[in-house]
Amino acid sequence: KLNITQPAVSQHIKYIEDYYGVKLFAMEGKKLYLTAAGKKLYKKLVTMQNDDKLLRTQLLEEVEGKRNLSFGVTLTAGEYAVGKALAIYLKENPDVNVEMVVENTHTLMDRIREGSIDFAIVEGHFNKGEFDYSTYSRERYIAVASPYYVFKKRPGRVEDLLGERILLREKGSGTREIFEKTLESRNYSIEDIENKIEVSSINVIKHLAMEGIGITFLYEVAVKEELKEGRLIKINLKDFNLIHDFDMIWNRGSIFTEYYSNMLNYLSR
Repeated sequence: KLNITQPAVSQHIKYIEDYYGVKLFAMEGKKLYLTAAGKKLYKKLVTMQNDDKLLRTQLLEEVEGKRNLSFGVTLTAGEYAVGKALAIYLKENPDVNVEMVVENTHTLMDRIREGSIDFAIVEGHFNKGEFDYSTYSRERYIAVASPYYVFKKRPGRVEDLLGERILLREKGSGTREIFEKTLESRNYSIEDIENKIEVSSINVIKHLAMEGIGITFLYEVAVKEELKEGRLIKINLKDFNLIHDFDMIWNRGSIFTEYYSNMLNYLSR
């Protein structure tokens, strides 16, 4: 891709290793691997590269008088926890150009690594050794059903629901991941659910639940109106009282940490 020969690659590797005074690559058979020092250097260089992109953008903003905000959100966070705050921000900052990407947690982490977005607000698990983060909000995670749903057996614990039809988000979503880890903590898995439906849309899941098609596990903030109006009810379980953080994440060690923290404080007012 670089249009250089293999010996030239070796010379570059030797130069970088001599410059930093550490071994960055190791050979195992015919395969080349990054050492622990190589992995650390790679992560730092990616952060520096992404900081450079943001710095260039901010310098151009000073010249052109325009501001840009590029960030990502997971589906639940974007639709139910960030939208109102973003509307307030835009009313107070009408000259800002905004790009908000809605993807699952894993995709957003990749977008941050490659520098296509500056930060993300996620509900899923992430590598806290790779990203700096701060809590955006704390949300209750609950089981819900239609008030007319007929249970096979009176539910008292999570395991009592495994025989019901359960409406799930797609693999990779934060909402799905929380549910999977809840099952794992009780020595169960998704495979133990007898009847399941996977849907990538929260609104479709809510509609199916309200029609009595099945039960589902969602963040309370996503069904607040439906609970208030009685179209859905909370399933009270003795062994299930889960609160999970929505976190803002960005590249670890970024020189723009203060900027991200200020944006977090602004959006989470």
